[in-house]
Amino acid sequence: MANGADTLRSINAILQSGERREQRKVDTALAMMQLASSQESSKAREAMALQQFAQQKRMQEIALTQNNLQTSLKLLESQKPKIASSFVQSSGLSRYYQEIEEGEMADDAITDMAKALSKQMGKGYSDQASQFAGALFNYYTAKDSESMLNIASSLHDATQVINADFKNKTSLATKQQRGLFEAFHKLGATANLQGVSELAKKAKLSEANISKEYSEFLQGDYEIQSPIGIYADIPEAVMNIPPPAPPSLPPTVGSIDETREALKLSQLKLQSLEQKIDAGVATDEEKEEYYALPSSIKRLRIDLYDETGEFEEVIDEEIESNEEKMDAYRRAGLSGMPEFIKLRQKLTEQKIQRNQAVLGMRQEQERESIDEQLERTSELTGISVQEIKEYQEMREGKRVSSSGRMR
Repeated sequence: MANGADTLRSINAILQSGERREQRKVDTALAMMQLASSQESSKAREAMALQQFAQQKRMQEIALTQNNLQTSLKLLESQKPKIASSFVQSSGLSRYYQEIEEGEMADDAITDMAKALSKQMGKGYSDQASQFAGALFNYYTAKDSESMLNIASSLHDATQVINADFKNKTSLATKQQRGLFEAFHKLGATANLQGVSELAKKAKLSEANISKEYSEFLQGDYEIQSPIGIYADIPEAVMNIPPPAPPSLPPTVGSIDETREALKLSQLKLQSLEQKIDAGVATDEEKEEYYALPSSIKRLRIDLYDETGEFEEVIDEEIESNEEKMDAYRRAGLSGMPEFIKLRQKLTEQKIQRNQAVLGMRQEQERESIDEQLERTSELTGISVQEIKEYQEMREGKRVSSSGRMR
């Protein structure tokens, strides 16, 4: 009987051992199925997130294009009167303006100005005299700078062709172009009108390009392909920042770095040009670049904030997904597998990338706030931003030196 009992116990032990092995197999299989299900669910979430990101990115591109067009048009409209004013003063046309007397008709005033201009220019320039007189009336009385800009733009074209004729010994200039060029010479326009006439030409081209891009925008083309700014000397790296890649992919980190680097270069360029302008050694082209850079810096900051926000949103989802995968590995007792170690390293890298991106955005927001305070102080006091910075740095240096911590 003892032998029989021992045999039964041995059989029961063997059966129980087999049951435990089978149970472990079942548990392992269930854990692997859970892991596979978690991975499939994660892939589905990632696919949906990428689709949503693509849709959001498309809407942002449309909004950005619309905003760029509106901003460019506003900038252009604000600059046109300034260009016209500079041209009127530099060319000497302002001397021939006559205010309308009480009860006088507009045509009579324009005729009187045309006569004064014709007297100065001599015979053969009656068409130019009438054109100049009408533009003066529109500019001063109607507050319309278009006619004056058209004259300045045409003068730029005429000057270019006539200079080319002189250089190449050709005769490509038309009769109208020669007449316009000679008319200003007759008026004694001794100032160099090349810079201001070129600005007028760029303004007219920009106006035409903006109109073209608006038309294409309404037809569903949301990519700006034509130059829409007056100022053409801004570096390509500043004006044409490549669109960011999806934040879930490695190139997104590089995209944010590229935007931040372009922003840094623009800020350094602005500071350098400001010093030149304050010293009175800046060229006309450098002044144009200086006045255009703030809008580019603002746009780059918006790009940086948008890219960082999108990156943070997507990478947070990835971090959450990877943490779920790691929990599945742990529950299945697979934390020693190479796949688990690799996933843990990836999760650490993602958290570092997220923190660096957010920190960089916050630092730039602080710089933006300081810049706005400096601009406001400059407007209220009439002191240039550069002078304010230098004075603050000087005071800070004195304060640190007097404290005995630094000499």
